[in-house]
Amino acid sequence: AVYGASFGQPSVYARSATGQWQSFVFDTFAARQPVSILLDDNGYLWMPLVSGGIWVFDPVTTRGRLLSTANGNGGLPDNRVFALAKDKQGQLWAATGRGAAYFFNPGSVFDNQPFDAIAPIFDGRPVLRDEVVTAIRVDGGNRK
Repeated sequence: AVYGASFGQPSVYARSATGQWQSFVFDTFAARQPVSILLDDNGYLWMPLVSGGIWVFDPVTTRGRLLSTANGNGGLPDNRVFALAKDKQGQLWAATGRGAAYFFNPGSVFDNQPFDAIAPIFDGRPVLRDEVVTAIRVDGGNRK
């Protein structure tokens, strides 16, 4: 499926491989605009928002969840999310205004439990802590 966002309306549109279009309207989405859309291995759409945070949406069940810096509800290093990337293990990485972070098990985002990003650690220290990270890519060796 190919996904696109409507910046004039609070909707996301999906086009199937057969050319059929479907739209999704979010009542609580009105003040937010997606910067980009990433499709994860579970079929969930991950959208960094102009207003901050990440909106995660399941187009099958129409469940949605806004992830932020709040503990238990995203735990992002910063609400400014500039880019997302999926690695070879299905983990989702976020480039934020205060470093990078990843979601170990993105499939559990809609479980009724705390769901937080993890800051990568190297030599006992968070990598790129407090640095503005505007892009993130994954290469063939699963390096970020």
